[in-house]
Amino acid sequence: MKTLFTLTAVSLLAIAGAASAMAPSDVDASQVQKIAPGADLTGLSDAEVAAVMNAIRSTESVSDTRAYVTSLLKAFQ
Repeated sequence: MKTLFTLTAVSLLAIAGAASAMAPSDVDASQVQKIAPGADLTGLSDAEVAAVMNAIRSTESVSDTRAYVTSLLKAFQ
């Protein structure tokens, strides 16, 4: 879990300069809502949405994924 968080943070730093704030796709928003109901993706950069989606697609357990996605969303707000 810590490795996933570290890799995500490093990838965010690497592409943060190129990321622009765009509305996430409906598919991304739908998948995030399944893991973290009530989550708001508006205002997140492409890199931040990608980090959240990478966390969702990880092989971790559902509870670990939910906790990680929630912590990412709090950090990005």
